[in-house]
Amino acid sequence: MIPAAYITLAQHRLELELSGITSDPSVQFSREIWFDRVCDLYAVSTRVSYDSSSLGVAQRDGGIGQIVEDIRFIFKFSYYWFSFLNVPRFYNNFIDPIRRGRMQPSLLLSLLAVSKYLQGAGQLCPEESSHLAILLRDEAQGYLEASIHARAFDVELAQAAWVRLNLSGRGLNLICRFDLEDVVIL
Repeated sequence: MIPAAYITLAQHRLELELSGITSDPSVQFSREIWFDRVCDLYAVSTRVSYDSSSLGVAQRDGGIGQIVEDIRFIFKFSYYWFSFLNVPRFYNNFIDPIRRGRMQPSLLLSLLAVSKYLQGAGQLCPEESSHLAILLRDEAQGYLEASIHARAFDVELAQAAWVRLNLSGRGLNLICRFDLEDVVIL
């Protein structure tokens, strides 16, 4: 004799499978658009010599180029921090649009946030760089939390959490505290 509770549970699972609705939140849509969001952040943050109400191809390409440069910078500047990352595999996943759709967005965003933070001190206008670093840090945190809530655990999520906790946590949180007090860090 099969208990009634078991039959009810089986029927509920069958209804969910047939309806196509999952019981857990999905990150599929955000996985499809996250890189466009990062490109838009970079394109908007770069100075443009002409007026345009929409993002042009030149701005977008410039944003992608800057993203690649920031990734190169972080791996050259602090390779020993990222010895747990397979850098050639990371680049292969990043360059290929299909593989990039399966990447953990929080890993790339965390690396970009740290890169912008480290490069900011050497620039003429460090406030712009630190502002973008804070935006990237916040985006990385959001994608990290979304992946955790969706139970999308993998190696890249662990790597993103490590980068977020150990590298971007200290310096970027310090900037955020000073920004709240309207103190400029030189």
